[in-house]
Amino acid sequence: MMKGQIKATIIDLANKNTLMEKGGDRFHVLPGVSSPASDETLFGNVNWIKTNEKQVDIIVTEFLRFWTEMNADPSVVEKERVKRNLMADQPKEVLADITKFFKAATTAGIYAPGGGSVEVAKSDFEFYVEAGQMKGPAASLKVEDFWYLAPVEKARKAIGQ
Repeated sequence: MMKGQIKATIIDLANKNTLMEKGGDRFHVLPGVSSPASDETLFGNVNWIKTNEKQVDIIVTEFLRFWTEMNADPSVVEKERVKRNLMADQPKEVLADITKFFKAATTAGIYAPGGGSVEVAKSDFEFYVEAGQMKGPAASLKVEDFWYLAPVEKARKAIGQ
């Protein structure tokens, strides 16, 4: 886009931020669908999930706990990165914008503090039907045919949500 070869595209939040910073007033965010699709989702084969329930419970609970904490205080990501010496090999420019990125991401609802839900799944259906990736109408699609919510529901109970 910076070279003028692409006139419009879909990009993630980090690249949108970079494009807007470098492109100045040359670029604008176009209106999107009213219910954006989930951006950060954990995937697994349902048979593996059921066979490895204890490990999945730990993973999902910790993600949910961290996303909840991050929504309350987006700077926790940078604090944890420093504490654990993560991404130490990255350029200073990348590291300087971590908290800024996660503030924007949590404001945009990318990391839902409650994790996945029937509402999030239905929003995904609307997005993908509108994008032509799924056949609709979206209201006729059944959440349980696409999402297995038992692990996140169990995690919500584990952390008191």
